[in-house]
Amino acid sequence: MHTLSNDNIYPVGSSVVARLAPGPLIIDQYYQRTYYCAFAEHPEMKHLAYYERELILSSKKNSVTKLK
Repeated sequence: MHTLSNDNIYPVGSSVVARLAPGPLIIDQYYQRTYYCAFAEHPEMKHLAYYERELILSSKKNSVTKLK
């Protein structure tokens, strides 16, 4: 059973970068303390899973975007 959680600091749709592999990512889903991210330039590619400590908010002016 899927349960929603509000303990995440990055909302779905936020633009983030990974600490070890910088590149623009968009948060597509948050589930059980794991963020599932898509590449901003290639949303059709396989999603990546990150923990909150591995991500930082993108320095873009508009940090919340929608996937195409």
